[in-house]
Amino acid sequence: MTPSDIQRIEAAIGRTLSATVREFYLNYPAALRATKASYDDEGNTITECPADTELCESADGLIALNNRRPGGNAALMEANQFILGAGECGETYWVDLDNATGAVYRFESGEDPKYSQDIAGSLAEFARVLIGSYGNR
Repeated sequence: MTPSDIQRIEAAIGRTLSATVREFYLNYPAALRATKASYDDEGNTITECPADTELCESADGLIALNNRRPGGNAALMEANQFILGAGECGETYWVDLDNATGAVYRFESGEDPKYSQDIAGSLAEFARVLIGSYGNR
């Protein structure tokens, strides 16, 4: 991701990203793109990587995920909650832009974001967990 991508995201969400989140995306770990999982789901082979799902690396994808207009993905989210991606079962991963460490949280499909679970102390930790979990699929 480039600095202009970061600026587009910030313009779209109406606030700056935290320094931790900005630095993470400017130095996005290549392993998140290279780590892939393939599995058979009801006769279909699906190949995915964390950069496509749980930890989206696309500026356009992040802007779409963080659409706060009624009916948008982030309509129920607070201004400090920035969606990072979503899992295969509809769970949503987000970071608190007011938290300097970049802690990552998750809520399940249909669940109110205020009931989110703390799943990683930082974006870097979340990335390591994802890379490890994809290697075990």
